[in-house]
Amino acid sequence: MQEQIKKIILSPEKIFLLFSLLCGLIFVFLIPPFEAPDEPAHFARTMGIVNGDFLPSKQAQSSGSYLPANYTEMLKVAAQNNSIDFLQFLPQKYSFSKAKKLAQFKDSGPKIFTDYANTARYSPAAYLPQSTGVFISKLFTKTLLYQFLCARIFNILFFVLLGFHTIKSLPFLKWAAILLLLAPMSMSLASSVSADGVLICCSALFFAKILQYSYQDDLSIDTKQTLLLLFLSLLLALTKQSVLLCLFIFLIPAKKFKTFGLTSKILIFIFSIITAAIWSKFALSINVTLNNSDYPSHISYIINHPINFLILTLNYTPFFGNILITKGIIGILGWLNVYFHNIFYSFYMILILLNILYSLNGEYIKFPYLKTLSLFGIIALNYIEICILVFCFWTPKNAFNYIAIPGRYLIPLLLPFLTFCIMLIKPKNTSYKLIIVNIIFLVLSFAYIFLELTKIFYFQ
Repeated sequence: MQEQIKKIILSPEKIFLLFSLLCGLIFVFLIPPFEAPDEPAHFARTMGIVNGDFLPSKQAQSSGSYLPANYTEMLKVAAQNNSIDFLQFLPQKYSFSKAKKLAQFKDSGPKIFTDYANTARYSPAAYLPQSTGVFISKLFTKTLLYQFLCARIFNILFFVLLGFHTIKSLPFLKWAAILLLLAPMSMSLASSVSADGVLICCSALFFAKILQYSYQDDLSIDTKQTLLLLFLSLLLALTKQSVLLCLFIFLIPAKKFKTFGLTSKILIFIFSIITAAIWSKFALSINVTLNNSDYPSHISYIINHPINFLILTLNYTPFFGNILITKGIIGILGWLNVYFHNIFYSFYMILILLNILYSLNGEYIKFPYLKTLSLFGIIALNYIEICILVFCFWTPKNAFNYIAIPGRYLIPLLLPFLTFCIMLIKPKNTSYKLIIVNIIFLVLSFAYIFLELTKIFYFQ
């Protein structure tokens, strides 16, 4: 009886639901508007979608939509000056009086062409929850600030829903996954209007389902579950064109499918490639040079110096390479200008490591060497793809000695990477003592994060 009570109270998915929902909503209102990476452009893309601009237009060196001029004025007030390049500034202070000023701007009046080139190439699928929030809010209010907050709220609710089913589906690594999804970086992105939050929770659920279908003996894949995998793979392919993440589908044994095992996996991947290719063709047609990049010369460099480029990518591997990448995965908030104490990052990494070592929920699973190598290969392919895209479309022209990879881009690969880690070791079952440590740490870490954010954004 006591054991059953422990299982109910300390249920990983319920713990995740409590922390993600409560703390996610706090993030929504605690972090000031537009104080997340590229959030002004993400919200502009969301408004464009709601207004029917599923395909943004290109004008000269700009890509965007016709949006209310009030939105541009709102951004100026949010940035406290006449520039809306938030990257040039320290975190902006927020107050009740500033909120009142922002609430004066309405979704009405004359429209002007609004450039959001860095998000124009993202498909509407990447803004499914945000645009739903804005669409519903427009039925009740024309205040842009309220529409913005509704976009944030729907984004975090979508993240919580998919995250809950991720934890519930995982046959192992539940608590490590909880720490990854509840990390301040993931939570802040999910509580913003960013498309990154959508990608993180979709990729986590997709991989969790693959593990569930692969290692839950009493579960076979019928038509309904095949359609779920197809839906998630298409969503991934359309969300920042992360089509190579769909390769994980081949890790499921063909015998787990009730019918057409290998054929089903191949068709799911082919449909994902076709979907991504169709959208990518349009995205390239409206592509605008960003950050003084020059993708033809960088592609040429990769072709002519493949070994040098591969060596360069190793400098940006999280945990083993650039420490700044690791911090960016755990949490550098605001416009990547809000850091936490080094001790916090160290404790977070140590706790993730402990939850890898104690990650089982039953008997140890023997992983075939071929599957281990296949998993590593798919992870490596996805990592190299990210490096190539950032190197070609974001790194400045003729800068061949570095890749400006934000840590958040690598978050979708962490759950597969942790799975690869436990394939190399023989982990033990999760202990209740470690679960209690996890819960205490989460309570203390969120208290610390909220205190730091309050000091940074609200105190002079």
